[in-house]
Amino acid sequence: MKFVKNSLTYLASPILALLILATFFQLWNCDLSKPVFGYGQDALFHIFIIKTIVSSGWFFQNDFVGYPHISGSFFFQDFPIHADSFNFLIVKIFSYFSSDVFLITNYFFIFTFSLIAFTSFIALRAFNISIVTAIAISLLYAFTPYHLARNVLHLFLSNYAAIPLVIMVALWLATSKIQLLILNEKGRFEFAPNRFFFISFIVAIFVATNGAYYASYSCVIFVFAWFLRGLKKGSFLDCQAFNLVVLCSIILLTLLILYFPSFIYWSNNGFNKEVANRDPSSSEYYALHIIDLFLPIANHYLNYLSKLHLIFDEALVGWERDAENLGILASVGFIFLLLWMFAKSQNSENSFIQKTIKKLSLNEDEKNLISNLAGLNLLVVLFATVGGLVMFVALPFPLLRSHARFCIFLAFFSLFVVGIIFDKIARDRAIAKFLIIAVTILALLDQVGKIDVARRDVMQNNFNIDHDFVAKIEANMAPNSQIFILPVFGFPEEVGDEYESLVFYLHSQNLRWSYPAILGRPTNLWQKEVLKLDKKNFISELKKAGFSGIAIDRMHFTRKEKEKKNEWQKLRALEKSLDALSKEKPITSRDMKFVFFKI
Repeated sequence: MKFVKNSLTYLASPILALLILATFFQLWNCDLSKPVFGYGQDALFHIFIIKTIVSSGWFFQNDFVGYPHISGSFFFQDFPIHADSFNFLIVKIFSYFSSDVFLITNYFFIFTFSLIAFTSFIALRAFNISIVTAIAISLLYAFTPYHLARNVLHLFLSNYAAIPLVIMVALWLATSKIQLLILNEKGRFEFAPNRFFFISFIVAIFVATNGAYYASYSCVIFVFAWFLRGLKKGSFLDCQAFNLVVLCSIILLTLLILYFPSFIYWSNNGFNKEVANRDPSSSEYYALHIIDLFLPIANHYLNYLSKLHLIFDEALVGWERDAENLGILASVGFIFLLLWMFAKSQNSENSFIQKTIKKLSLNEDEKNLISNLAGLNLLVVLFATVGGLVMFVALPFPLLRSHARFCIFLAFFSLFVVGIIFDKIARDRAIAKFLIIAVTILALLDQVGKIDVARRDVMQNNFNIDHDFVAKIEANMAPNSQIFILPVFGFPEEVGDEYESLVFYLHSQNLRWSYPAILGRPTNLWQKEVLKLDKKNFISELKKAGFSGIAIDRMHFTRKEKEKKNEWQKLRALEKSLDALSKEKPITSRDMKFVFFKI
């Protein structure tokens, strides 16, 4: 009976997370087979991955895009996303119950709230945070502004469920709880792994399958934990150093195994230097900005705070920075951790730290826990902030550039210390627990803000327009017909916002499309060469390659060369030529954004 009761407590936060999400977004009024959280830009990229898994069984290749297949099907190996395999596994499980990719996308995002609340609760309970407080903090962590800003735009980054477990392991490293090697009586090392090591081993594998960013940053956090322990113990090269090497090696080895298909592909086809090129200076541009941690969200319930965000809006270049907000409660925890580090040097009984310890009745373990959280917090700030130590890593590893994403680690450190303080305030007093619940509700309102229902209506209207347009094309074409998409972009990120052209495939059931084709590979090079031909030979070559239609993304066609004033004239001339050569009247989307010609 006790086991059942304990098990049910672990289900409380995931279930509450679902109820809170449903309440904020009014999910009972939503058609989950249509976009609810995001549609467009990078969201289309992630939905494309999901559709590839659904239609092809896994994400490696797709037989419906990248035509003509000069050197085989569309392969994802040049843009390796294999480190997200755990996320893909979730998608795969959902695909057994539905083949609707938009429904699966919504289910995945909804599920991340429960999963994050669950792992947060586990991590907090590992350090004896009370059940009520652990539920409150886990819910706040699941509803961070970071999570809501990412939504389906960066769908797999939205699943940061591994982070609380990584921080749990880091705190174990800092306190020497993990044991793999010991010195026996003869002064020799021998293996004696304890349960903390086995749990840490599983966590290391888990985080390695949750994205390259979280895997890499977890290694950094482990190094910081080892460094803190070494400062306290006066010894860095001991058994705990071996634990650090083993855990980081497990993460690295897991990544190497996951990326092995790409290594084989590059061995057979050559390495593609044109895909995902990153400049080291991007690490400075996308680094952490401390001011952004404190800014309120743009859709805050209080107009004053919402306007305060707008004052800095011009400085928030790109939504990467706009996702760094901690929320008011976590910001208080963040400041507390910084003050704790500085106050530790003051031994006077009238100092901040001594007064705090006395007022909260902190025991030795709690003081050490807060000190470790404060140390990790400070080291992350020094590492990830603009102009920080991360620039030493940016030169050899420019692919990892968006270091503002360290804010999700800072959020857990900050909320963790808030949880410790909550527990000290409560001390089995019912009224204090009600106060904590009230503060948690207010903090949730602060972090989530007002949901823009009008924006969702616009988004779903665009979805309906796109769906109807592709449905009309399919009604006029034989199954498996090949469609050439203009303008021609390499995939991924040749110009940065070309993912809008993915809507053709995403709404299609049985047609085959030229986009996306991997940048720098034979298919993409052929597509660019065929564009250089005159109109008549262009159509002839397309027909020879098996194409029977041309779809034009008008908005992207005119964006390709923004500096030229005759863009629209060129587009009109092209459409006029295609109209003269086409067998039937062109199909135009209701918003005039897309047009299709049968050839």
